[in-house]
Amino acid sequence: MKHSAIASIATAITLASMPTQAQSQFVYENTRMGIDNKIYVYKKVNIGSGRWRFKTKSVFKCGAAALPDCKAGKPYISDWRIADCFNSTIDGKRVPAVARYGYERGEPEVFKAVCRL
Repeated sequence: MKHSAIASIATAITLASMPTQAQSQFVYENTRMGIDNKIYVYKKVNIGSGRWRFKTKSVFKCGAAALPDCKAGKPYISDWRIADCFNSTIDGKRVPAVARYGYERGEPEVFKAVCRL
């Protein structure tokens, strides 16, 4: 009985001392029209040949002065997407090195975080 108790304690200490993998990795922040948007790489899986399958999480927070009636919603988790690190694409679309248009905001940062550039 002593041996199993010691083994249980040793296992608990080992598990507690192991570094845990972060659930989300912060990659981008933007404030637009009083709403803060933070983007995280939520999950990612290496599927080989320089390709990663990943999900992002977007968290929106409202600024009280700009939009007093705004209510922050639940974080948004994207569908699975695929980044091809060798071709600089996400879901087959080219990712620019620097966002030029509003719809590209955050994409270069997400791509760099997923591909570890």
